[in-house]
This record gives sequence, structure tokens and C-alpha cells, in this order.
Amino acid sequence: MSRAERELASERIERAKDAAGVMPPPEGRQLDAEARQRLLAYLRQDERSAADDALLAHAAESGMNGGGRL
Repeated sequence: MSRAERELASERIERAKDAAGVMPPPEGRQLDAEARQRLLAYLRQDERSAADDALLAHAAESGMNGGGRL
């Protein structure tokens, strides 16, 4: 993911739960406050391992295909 994509994802995660475009969407599994903060910290890192990037890409693809499991 590019920096711009990660920034957009972070912004959408921080939106109010009833705002348009919020991540995760209201009908999806929700993150608790701790998980939300860990995800935001991860997205804001400048460096990640290749394994992390591969897992993130897989999770994004699974989500786009309607799958919820990694």
C-alpha cells in the first residue's frame, strides 16, 4: 500500500461510526479500541516487512471478495 492509501485508510478508520465510508463498515466486524489503535499505528509506520505487506494485501483482497478470513 502506498503512503496515500495508508493515510486514507487511517482517516476512514478514525471516522465516526455512523459516517459515510467509515472502516470497518457498520455491518462488518468491529474493532475494539485497542485493536483500532494498533491498526492505526501499523498503518502509520514507514517501514513494514515483506511478510506484513503480503498479509495486508491478502486481507485487502479477501475483503474485496467478501471473505472475512485470512
